[in-house]
Amino acid sequence: MLNSASRSFPGVFLLLALGVLSSPDRIARAEQTKLRATRDAFIGAENKNRNGGASPTLRIKFDKQSRVLVEFDLAGIVLSDVTSARLVLTVSRADSGWGGGRPVEARLLRSAWTEGIGTETSRGSGSGVTWNCATDTDISDSGVDCVVQWGGGAFSSTVTDSVIHTSGMTGTVEWDVTADVQNARCRGYVDWSSRSCHFGPGRHLMPADP
Repeated sequence: MLNSASRSFPGVFLLLALGVLSSPDRIARAEQTKLRATRDAFIGAENKNRNGGASPTLRIKFDKQSRVLVEFDLAGIVLSDVTSARLVLTVSRADSGWGGGRPVEARLLRSAWTEGIGTETSRGSGSGVTWNCATDTDISDSGVDCVVQWGGGAFSSTVTDSVIHTSGMTGTVEWDVTADVQNARCRGYVDWSSRSCHFGPGRHLMPADP
């Protein structure tokens, strides 16, 4: 169960609107494509060496530094056809600490990361993302297992979009990430919370399992 400072995301996807032009200035046909996240995890400063890559929900805490990371594979998507892109998460619960409204931001990540198999009840094993490391090589222990620490995420200083979250809100929430997707020409994927193409929301931010 989530504590009073938390919120959880049981589903996340990227909704793309693709326009096919019949002339340089006219869209003849529009299509919608829904992409499921290929990776997701949550990390927090409260437990800096813990991985949440296999948790059934993603958490963001209003009173703690916490972030959700998600990644989408854009292979097969013609980026020049994208007319809009929305990052969509389903809020299952928002506790009283969110009050009358607090912003949750989405920002591009600028570093690759490893999802991992840790949960809230199991540290997991192998490699995974933590607050301290983009890829901690041994998430089973409580130590820092990376050469270079990223301090909660190497993400863009520019906020892609911000959405106010309030106590008691549920249902889908959307961030406009059109420009990020249109400019994602690196490795064919985007993660919100990175730019090698990577993303996420938290209090600064970043976004979990379907």
